[in-house]
Amino acid sequence: MRSLAFGGAGKTRLSAALLGVCAASCLAACGYQNANPAGLPAQDREFVIGTPVVAPDHGQVDDDLVAGLQISYSDALEQDRRFITAQSVPYDERFEALRSGKIHLTFGCLGELVDELDAHKGRLMRKLYAEDEDRDPAEWRNIMHGTLTSLLPGDIDASDAGIAEGCKDDSLPQAIVALYDKSVVDRGDRLALNQVAGGVSAEMLRERGQGS
Repeated sequence: MRSLAFGGAGKTRLSAALLGVCAASCLAACGYQNANPAGLPAQDREFVIGTPVVAPDHGQVDDDLVAGLQISYSDALEQDRRFITAQSVPYDERFEALRSGKIHLTFGCLGELVDELDAHKGRLMRKLYAEDEDRDPAEWRNIMHGTLTSLLPGDIDASDAGIAEGCKDDSLPQAIVALYDKSVVDRGDRLALNQVAGGVSAEMLRERGQGS
């Protein structure tokens, strides 16, 4: 029977091969330990909040409330390995900035956002709202939130509607709502955004904005 023993150069080649395999395995293990669950190296991530800016004569949005909202969202979304920045975005360019990736989150009011996305739907909802003489504020807030989410592109979603109203046009419910890029917002972020929506009044937001 032929022996399977290796001699001389054969042993050297085998040893080198085994060392190479071990080295590769060790490097892979080290790389895995320094990677995130997606297999990518852990690194700081920038999260950009787009703060809506309107013309001085617009008359829609309360500036102090906007400042308070930006602070509240920044605090709510703060987490390890993420740094949050705020960037001013023209009122009518929020969706473009969000979809292009320039910002990851912005905000507004239910009625004015529906108007921005579909002016015809906004007029229809105003008609129905005006005709409902016994309208329930909570029910209509939910109706407008459902209308808004039905108009959003697939890569954008909305937080719950807030208890605070951020716009002065009372012909439609104008509860505050955040819009965000779904690809960078996780479940914990969504819960945090919804806590802002349900936990702060307009007065609280104005106070935060005035103190900034």
